[in-house]
Amino acid sequence: DKDGILEIVAPLEDLCTACPTRLMVIKKSIDILTLFSFETMYGSIHNVVDLNKDGRYEIIVQNQEMGEATNTYAIYNSTVLAFRGDVIVDVSDEFPERYEQRKARLQKRIKDMEAELADLRTNANKTNWSNEHIQILIKNLETAIREHEQAIVKTEVLISRTASPKTIQ
Repeated sequence: DKDGILEIVAPLEDLCTACPTRLMVIKKSIDILTLFSFETMYGSIHNVVDLNKDGRYEIIVQNQEMGEATNTYAIYNSTVLAFRGDVIVDVSDEFPERYEQRKARLQKRIKDMEAELADLRTNANKTNWSNEHIQILIKNLETAIREHEQAIVKTEVLISRTASPKTIQ
């Protein structure tokens, strides 16, 4: 927070799949320690970095979105958190370019999954997999593609909400 006193940021993760991560931040004022603690839904602390070069660090929390697709095709979303005064708040909207990057990543993953799906449908009989296993893989890919398309729509809403008139032209 640029007060000259470093904070301690400690992500505490449970040892299970898809467990929430608790983020502990210890902040020292002149002679007072303040402890911030909050949970990120199925996420992890991805990075602590000064994104906008203002001398204050942001905390990037990466979350797995809930969905029906398996972890291989799961959608990950990142949130940017920062100190504002004496509280930690979501400042993701201060970095709208991250939404554009997210949209591009989602579009690329859809293309990759569509190619994998086409290959699976074309070459399924050349594998040793059972028909039942192939149908599960196909269903999972179709579900993941649909969930990624829905995530793009949500991301476009974020882009339009944070875009300035100059960027919309």
